[in-house]
Amino acid sequence: MVSKLESPAIQGNCGIRQVQVVSAREVYNEIVSQVKDKWYLDWLKQHKEMFLTPGVEEGKFIAESFKVPHFQQIVGEQQRLLGQYVADPFVVACASVCNGTVVTEEAVKENAAKIPNVCQYFGVNFTNVQGFLEQKGWKF
Repeated sequence: MVSKLESPAIQGNCGIRQVQVVSAREVYNEIVSQVKDKWYLDWLKQHKEMFLTPGVEEGKFIAESFKVPHFQQIVGEQQRLLGQYVADPFVVACASVCNGTVVTEEAVKENAAKIPNVCQYFGVNFTNVQGFLEQKGWKF
């Protein structure tokens, strides 16, 4: 996975080649701005290619998702005021464009602006880490 199970990841078909796990560049930026552990930052830098730069299609998806008023709350007030990175809308957009599955530990919560709620509304596949591992047949 991309981080300590808090950060969502995406599995899917992004571009020409089939990939196992990718994420949005904003996840990388968000983690780097918050994490201070050298080993973690070193790992991220070694795997930076898995964090995809959003394109026009992702931008269109995010704009469409923000037309749903309560989904605008996925970007918190403090995050807006401080100009902090907010990866969640980019993760869902990346999965939508890549025809992927979002992997997140968040759960659907009624009337919430959470990743699974946005996924559910727009028909984007999502699962948790355990579900992802089971889908892949990976055991640890």
